[in-house]
Amino acid sequence: MINTTRDKISCLFKALTIIFSLSGVLLSVFSAKDDGYTGSSFARLLYFTAQSNIWIGVTTLLILTVKKSRYNFQKNLYFFRFYFTVSITMTMFVFCFLLAPFSDDSYKAWGLANILTHVFCPFTCILDFIFDPTKITIKRKHLAYAMLPAIIYFTLASILEELHVDFGRGEYFPYFFMNYHSPAGIFGFTNNYPYYMGCFYWFSIFTLIYFLIAFIYYKINNSNFIRNKTLISKNKVTIDT
Repeated sequence: MINTTRDKISCLFKALTIIFSLSGVLLSVFSAKDDGYTGSSFARLLYFTAQSNIWIGVTTLLILTVKKSRYNFQKNLYFFRFYFTVSITMTMFVFCFLLAPFSDDSYKAWGLANILTHVFCPFTCILDFIFDPTKITIKRKHLAYAMLPAIIYFTLASILEELHVDFGRGEYFPYFFMNYHSPAGIFGFTNNYPYYMGCFYWFSIFTLIYFLIAFIYYKINNSNFIRNKTLISKNKVTIDT
């Protein structure tokens, strides 16, 4: 009965994650002009938040729809769910404690689209990760893999920045802490709001927080709290490799 109840709760969290993530991204595109985006509305898809929501939304949808018999594919989906849960949690943390407080009046920080993508989706995604009866065994090497989405994003976004690609608001950078040509630059410090320190220091802090989030989920997943859950395996009994 416990597993049946947990299955139902997990399915609810999955459904809400899919709805919040994909509808939030669509709404953010359609409301871009109202949020001060002067370029293409689709420029919002260049941001880590939008991409993280798409990743977790599509992955969760596939977990719900893929047949259990497809062992390898299903197992990989749960690993990707772990990676993207870390990513979406990081977006929530950065938005709530850094981006929203520093936003100006032209940007509706607490509009519906931002609440869906930065708060509701991460919240239901985290709950699903914790309560989902189906589990994989996450190893320490997967903590490094969890960093890859952010590394890939910041690498590609940095290339676009140097190519002077408009991120939608007449700016060649997605976030102020990625503005390599700010008064603080990469390694400097200034008193100019919000560029108090260079990109290098922001990246160092974010890397530490990102890894800490991954480590916390790693400990939760492998803790005694979930040891009695079903682990994905070919025979649905033994622990995944």
